[in-house]
Amino acid sequence: WEEEGFSRSAFTSVSRFDREAPVAAWQWLGRDDDLRKLLPYLLDQLRSMGLPKVGATSVLGLHKIGEQWCFLGDKEVITAGETFTGYDGPLCWLPSRKEHPELDLTSPISDAEIRWLGQMIPKLNEPETIYPMIGWYSAACLKPWLELHHYRYPILNVVGTRGSGKTTLIQRVFLSLFGQTDPKTYDAGTTRFVTLALLGSSNAVPIAFSEFRYEFVERLLRTVLLAYDTGHDPRGRGDQTTVDYPLSAPFSIDGEDLVSDPAARERLVVAHLHPDTIAEGTDPYNAFQEIREHKPFGFAGYYIKSILQDLNELDDMLVEARAKVFEAFPSSLPDRVRNNHIVAYFGVMLWCKYTHSDLPDPEVMRASITSVFNLEAGRATTLADVMVEDVCNAVAQGSTFFNTAYDVETNVLWFQLSPAHTWWVTSRRRSGRGALERDAIKSQLLEAPYSVPPQVVSNAWMYGVSLEDAVDAGLDVPLKIPDRVFTVRF
Repeated sequence: WEEEGFSRSAFTSVSRFDREAPVAAWQWLGRDDDLRKLLPYLLDQLRSMGLPKVGATSVLGLHKIGEQWCFLGDKEVITAGETFTGYDGPLCWLPSRKEHPELDLTSPISDAEIRWLGQMIPKLNEPETIYPMIGWYSAACLKPWLELHHYRYPILNVVGTRGSGKTTLIQRVFLSLFGQTDPKTYDAGTTRFVTLALLGSSNAVPIAFSEFRYEFVERLLRTVLLAYDTGHDPRGRGDQTTVDYPLSAPFSIDGEDLVSDPAARERLVVAHLHPDTIAEGTDPYNAFQEIREHKPFGFAGYYIKSILQDLNELDDMLVEARAKVFEAFPSSLPDRVRNNHIVAYFGVMLWCKYTHSDLPDPEVMRASITSVFNLEAGRATTLADVMVEDVCNAVAQGSTFFNTAYDVETNVLWFQLSPAHTWWVTSRRRSGRGALERDAIKSQLLEAPYSVPPQVVSNAWMYGVSLEDAVDAGLDVPLKIPDRVFTVRF
């Protein structure tokens, strides 16, 4: 039976073997256990004949085999010197029945087409909107390499109202530009096991989740935190064993809602889109029409191969990106926020290098940074800020269920923390949003710049909020509490 292929499962039973036999006359006359003994014998014969071996993995993306980096697609593998198809390269993809990106990394592209892309893609939106996206997608193929250099890879959060072009940019432009032949966006509210399968399918090929809403925040928030911090999500089985699911794929979230959790925001790169920017007749609209009609294929293979050839030189570029971001934003930033935007700007530098286009100033990252960190106040938003906003606005509207007092002279609002926290947690859970325990809120309040040290007010131990300082810190609260006037009509 020369040159006939049989799967591994064909040797588990006679019925399976007979189903794979290409000729009806080929029948196995032994028992199932005889057939199972045949497979080790055949493999031993193959080894003695010099059976070739190749590494295999079901994770698409960037891998290091010995001292050599290679990029694995579902149909080919790229090294610095050559592109292999099938099982000829140093690594091959192990097919699985799970959902995964489909890639084309072999199509050719000309220098003129590369330069044309370098000029046209940045015209698709405002610089502070499009360049964070360009940088995030351009650096995605280096995610494992960046993690070896102690940079965690951020999550891309694309925010905009209906008709602002979120899905169009992600699905029709960036996913296809970087090699995906059937670009898809997945429901942000999908089940956890679908999310685990998608995020474990690659380590350097982006996955897109769309239509993010607040009702999905608790479900997706844990994924955001785990994917950024550990990259793993262990799950328990009924027999008390565990399965460790990798969360290795870079992924984006788009929708009308910005991820509001303060801890998750520090793990984001944000792009705000507006419908007016892409209205019919505008430059971004015309640029998209031209790209849709004339977009060349083959950029992904050229781009990845170029990066693998220059990988030893990219350490200096990463150091340069870090220096430029520090120079543009010398004020104190949380490590996560700064490192995330160093990665994004490093991706912009890669894009400009390999498309032969002009490098923008790091200021293009300012809008993204201010979405996750208040540069003027020098602090990031905490859940204590959210609680103070809710408490102050409730008091201003006269709908409170806890003890409060307002000092007109000092413009300080006092409230009793325990009942106020109970009211706030109840309202947050009713709307499907997360909260913190009282002790954590108490610690954050004491560290807040608008906080007044607690004291006894109206026979109760109360915490104070300077409304003027709270407004200066960027909180959405009234500058003064209005007098309450009741009009009674008879």
